[in-house]
Amino acid sequence: MVAIFGKSQLEIQVTTDEILLQGQADESAGKLLQGTLVLNLAEQTKIRSIVLEFIGKMRVSWSEGPAHNQRHYKQERTIISHLWDFLPESSEGIKKKARSFGPGRYEWNFELTVPGDLPQSVSATSGQVDYLLKATVQRSGLVHNIVKKMPIRIFRCLLSCAFELIQSFEIHNTWADKVEYDISLPSKVYTHGENIPVTFNILPIAPHLSVISLMATLKECCTYTTKDHTKTDARILRFSRHENPFLDTTFSDLPYWNRVVNLKVPNTSPSVLCDASNDMILIEHKISIIISIANPDGYLSEVRCSVPVTIIDSYAEQQYRLDELPAYNDIWRSVPYTQNQTREQSMPLSYSDRPSGWWDDQALSRVPSYRTALRNDFVYEASNLPTYDSIQRSQAIYS
Repeated sequence: MVAIFGKSQLEIQVTTDEILLQGQADESAGKLLQGTLVLNLAEQTKIRSIVLEFIGKMRVSWSEGPAHNQRHYKQERTIISHLWDFLPESSEGIKKKARSFGPGRYEWNFELTVPGDLPQSVSATSGQVDYLLKATVQRSGLVHNIVKKMPIRIFRCLLSCAFELIQSFEIHNTWADKVEYDISLPSKVYTHGENIPVTFNILPIAPHLSVISLMATLKECCTYTTKDHTKTDARILRFSRHENPFLDTTFSDLPYWNRVVNLKVPNTSPSVLCDASNDMILIEHKISIIISIANPDGYLSEVRCSVPVTIIDSYAEQQYRLDELPAYNDIWRSVPYTQNQTREQSMPLSYSDRPSGWWDDQALSRVPSYRTALRNDFVYEASNLPTYDSIQRSQAIYS
């Protein structure tokens, strides 16, 4: 992104404007934000300061009541702020004076470890979580400053160890000694554009029962909170209703009546928002299910239940699929051995390409667990890892 003022240009270049945090806020290791601030000057220019800020803000705002007597609720909080000063003051603290820069291209590199507990970016109707880089070149005199902004998006994915969400989900119950039913989902996690198959298996116990309809609804609930007030908005994202789903099935047929009802998650935001949870904004999703049953006396009954589901970003979805996990040996070989290695050096090495002494004199029993190696980007040094024997002893104590 480039800001042009006259013949001068200011540009913020980043390795990526989307930061993926792996795992929940209490388990994410964070990520590195890197880039370069580029200033192109076409003529001699006097500059007082060159700064770059990384700012994250969380805000909620809404109104309630009739037009003539509305109440407004608003709250805003800065959740992160970091400043790079590329023309710092002298050690004596003397007030900055304008410096003269000749025509040419000037570059300043920057980097910041983004904490893993930051809330993800949100753009909802009454609440937002935004991050941006803002560069300012302050020029002397009455000349306008050069300002450039770049939004940064932060989002999350689940770790592969979140088995409670990845595994299938099933509800089994008996209603009034008349019907046994199973309602199942293949997973509790879905992404933009993904299909959610809701499977119904119904076993009639009492004779002469019939199912009038099956209904499944995907709902989204957004709760906004200020210091003294809370508001919840709910909306229906998808709705599917099947009339007389077992019209051709009688009591004497197969033991179970089976039917699949499909709900498709909308493809993009804001048609659907990803699940989020922070101090001011809570976004949740659930599937509401209704089975309408006709009794022999003509009385209609309904069986109702709801299932919480999690909607995550489409890009992050590939991070947790169990069938795509790399082999343990590939994970361990890809871990940087020393902190001074470059990004390229941390890529997996074949045994024929690995540098001499890469594994020499290291205790092979001091390797991390599969889960630990997979979920973190940190450097593992063999001297800091517990021995295999010590782990075995600690397990024996607690077994």
